[in-house]
Amino acid sequence: KIIYFLIFLYVLFFSYVCFFRFNSYGYIDFDLAVHSQVLWNILHGSIYSPILGIDFLGNHMHLILFLIAPIYKIFSHPLTLLFLQSFVLGMGAYPLYLIAREELGDRWALCISFIYLLYPALGHTNLFEFHPTVFAVYFLLLSFYEFRKENFKFFLLFIVISLLCQENIALVVIMFGFFSAIKKKKLKWIITPILIGTIYFYLCIEVFIPFFNKNTIHFFSLYGHLGKSPYGILSFILLHPIKIFKIIFTRQKIIYLFQVFGPLCFFSFLSPITLMISLPFFIQHLLSRRPTEISIQYHYLAEIIPLLFISFIYGVKRLIGFSFIKKHQLILVSIVLSVTICFSTYYGPQVYFFLNRRFFEKNNLDLEKDKFINYIPRDGSTIATFEFLSHLTNRKHLYSFHHVTSGFYTLSSIKYKIPKSLEYALIDFNDPLTFGSFYEYGRGDRNIREFLTEGKWGVREVRDTIVLFRKNDLNRYNLYERLSKEPGVKNKVSVKVMDDIKLIGYDFNYSNDIINLIFCWQTIKRTQRDINVYFDLLDQNNKLIFRLFRPMCYRILPTYAWKDNEFIREYRSLILPENLPTGKYILKLGFYDSMTGLNLRVASDSKNILDQEGMIYLGSIMK
Repeated sequence: KIIYFLIFLYVLFFSYVCFFRFNSYGYIDFDLAVHSQVLWNILHGSIYSPILGIDFLGNHMHLILFLIAPIYKIFSHPLTLLFLQSFVLGMGAYPLYLIAREELGDRWALCISFIYLLYPALGHTNLFEFHPTVFAVYFLLLSFYEFRKENFKFFLLFIVISLLCQENIALVVIMFGFFSAIKKKKLKWIITPILIGTIYFYLCIEVFIPFFNKNTIHFFSLYGHLGKSPYGILSFILLHPIKIFKIIFTRQKIIYLFQVFGPLCFFSFLSPITLMISLPFFIQHLLSRRPTEISIQYHYLAEIIPLLFISFIYGVKRLIGFSFIKKHQLILVSIVLSVTICFSTYYGPQVYFFLNRRFFEKNNLDLEKDKFINYIPRDGSTIATFEFLSHLTNRKHLYSFHHVTSGFYTLSSIKYKIPKSLEYALIDFNDPLTFGSFYEYGRGDRNIREFLTEGKWGVREVRDTIVLFRKNDLNRYNLYERLSKEPGVKNKVSVKVMDDIKLIGYDFNYSNDIINLIFCWQTIKRTQRDINVYFDLLDQNNKLIFRLFRPMCYRILPTYAWKDNEFIREYRSLILPENLPTGKYILKLGFYDSMTGLNLRVASDSKNILDQEGMIYLGSIMK
């Protein structure tokens, strides 16, 4: 009853957090949107993923999605996937409890289940988008339980279901065979997993994924430093052990291993034979060039977690085999629980979001995003930045804007083809991932300008850095204008930024929690800097209320693309925070170089416009 109650609390808590995170546009990658759209397409007779640009089975062999599709048919919403993810990860505690109870007794079983639900990497896996591989956590634990019970039919059933979750699960299935050999099991326990795992892995890697992929996504580029093919990579690993050792044991990877094993007091190492089953996954992650694979804040540990806890159980069993420790098990339980709680508090989301339940509350900008979503027709073909994608799924044509900025498909050397069916583009020009990992200075902005020019995209709505475009349309609003002569402006100033550009004037007005600004710039000389701005809002006691970092000219025309002696008129708006107390507030403007992150020197001929920190006083507002 206690374990059921703990599972219920876990599922309830994470479903709650996922709901509010989704509602406040907190999913800022495309995984949730990809799988939500794929399920919608499966129900409509297609396996194509427009966001990826390929059939989804060319990305990963997530055949489990066909089993999930009937549920999605009834509840066709991305939140369904987030709830299922929370449910299946929470339910993993039950087979773990059964295994631990038979090996260690009720007290330890309950303790280990509780540790599992508090495990930092489990919480991060639960909150990072949605991934079909999480279902393997539950089914691998069930597989091992049936392995212990020597129930071959159910063992076989659960490893087959585990295989459907992702192609690399086959490696674990193969390791089960070798584990069975070490444990001197009957021949069927050895041969069957090795045979099934090997055949399935070969078919996935050499036949199915290449067929559906059509050479678009190049996963092996993540291991390009080791070889150009699976066989070349394997040869490098076997022939160059010293180089592999140097690749694996870097400072960042040691921290990663500390965060993986630390919450379990490193007891998993006390059962090396059991831990051996997870070895292929650790090799996969530790040799990858992708930094996210050596972080507990993503989903990559999903398939490892059940194996860590199984080896943890047998590590504890070995410990309490010593008579002294056996007599003081209560102390050991207390130590393990204390260590887990400390790790969960410091590294995990469970304690953090329990204490900060208002973290994902909807703000004024989120409310504006809702309006922009509603402007797009239900069947409108749309390209969008990451945070909008999961809110625009359940439509045939939905694409990710990061392919435009990068110019290529994800993990690919193939140039991205702009879909001809596009009607709408919903872009947040401050999206951190689109304009971080997938944006290259000089190329990204040029790709955006070409995209907007070729599609004759007109601005339909704009709020802060969020812009809704419609193809082959006229602008209802301007984002910026390039002028050949100095424009008229209300507030004339003369502020030089690093002798590169000059602010020659601005207009300022405030209404309905929105500050509208027009800036007039002049190029003094061509610059190599990407000069961006930040705004400080201070109360009457000079206390900072917020600081907003914003790109110049919406990143469409960064300062290094400005011409000599050119005038730029830029239009922008800022949304004030919700529940701002009544009173007087001051708005100031500062400058920084986005390439270096450093503040930039400012000088002015205008009196009383710069403060001691070199920020420009723009004006005051009464709330």
